[in-house]
Amino acid sequence: MHVTVECWGVARRVTGAAAHALQLPAGSVVDDALTALTQRFPELRDELPRCAFACGDVLLSRDATLVEGATLVVLPPVSGG
Repeated sequence: MHVTVECWGVARRVTGAAAHALQLPAGSVVDDALTALTQRFPELRDELPRCAFACGDVLLSRDATLVEGATLVVLPPVSGG
């Protein structure tokens, strides 16, 4: 199945692009997509434990199942003040 991973903040800086297309087996979960992405960009592995993940307006756990055509968003922590 085709999944798009949209990268924000540090994830975009590390991967060098706003979005990445992935081909994953049917029934894949968020963690499968992250594994595929970190195979391309190993330096991203250190950043992911601090990130949240969403599809649409829904935050997802790493074991959430993805569907064909999903856009998984990698949300880095936000700070400011």
